[in-house]
Amino acid sequence: MRIVIENTTFVVLRDWRRPATFAVWMGNPADSSLYQGMVDKVINDYGRVPRDSATDGGYASKANMEYALSKGIRNVVFNKIVGSLRNVVSSKNINAENVDIQLLASDEYADTKFTFPIGRYAVLPISGKNNTSLGEFGKKKLNSKRIKELFFEKDLLDDDEPEKNKYNATIYSVVNASCTANAFASHFGFDPSKLKGRKISGDEIYLNNAVQKDNTGVSFNNLNYIYDIDSRQLKSNIALLPLDLKKEYSEVMAEANLDKVIELLETKSIDLIPVEEINFVATHTLDAQTRQFLQWVATDGQAFNHQYGFLNVNKQQMLGYKK
Repeated sequence: MRIVIENTTFVVLRDWRRPATFAVWMGNPADSSLYQGMVDKVINDYGRVPRDSATDGGYASKANMEYALSKGIRNVVFNKIVGSLRNVVSSKNINAENVDIQLLASDEYADTKFTFPIGRYAVLPISGKNNTSLGEFGKKKLNSKRIKELFFEKDLLDDDEPEKNKYNATIYSVVNASCTANAFASHFGFDPSKLKGRKISGDEIYLNNAVQKDNTGVSFNNLNYIYDIDSRQLKSNIALLPLDLKKEYSEVMAEANLDKVIELLETKSIDLIPVEEINFVATHTLDAQTRQFLQWVATDGQAFNHQYGFLNVNKQQMLGYKK
């Protein structure tokens, strides 16, 4: 079965009930230094050599390419290549027609025949713990108007005079509009191109690094990047920007506990906190194996959402999926 996640193809073995191969490292080692070990781990865990390997550009190197080929992997693709490196693709059937389902964190499902919800993600505004304006944010908490003025460029056609910006803030977002940026911007009625401030390259986890290093830096991120999924607490160098919420909601947020935040967001709809769906979509009729996989996702698989900082599908969302 083939699944595409953010334009990267993963081949799921028939024994998909087994836990996915993954590892957690201390610190922030270079992606390229981890590739060969993960190739070995996949082969050892599953007892077979995968035909395909597709990763983001951080893993790209000539040594990694040669290592994958030496192990018998036929198709080795990095989504961004370096120097004279070239992707190796020998199979003829790696194309859209051979993708069974695609994972999208978006509400744009044009030309899809099947949409299946698997979870939801929430986005919160953040800063570093040493941000010099945290005191000001605490005095004047962020409501919808202040969030728009803080994070987004004013529309030239908007005649409303903005409130004077009292925050000495530098906004950080990623270079290419990610699902998080799209969710945050669209929730407040903007296109991601309207986000103010500095753009950084790489994954959204680097937004945390940016606001930690800049004591004027503010950004936004997913729960699973803001909280430590092992301790279930807010990461030590991250602060949540105070939102203008009901007292009982603010008390939950102040506890800085991931599970309590998830419980709150699953039971209450809070206008200031974007919550978006994650869906599998397909453009063709699904075979029996793929449907069996999705049935597992909808039942036993839901147990993994909270573990990794995601919200479960609500019942109404599940009942209303597009067949």
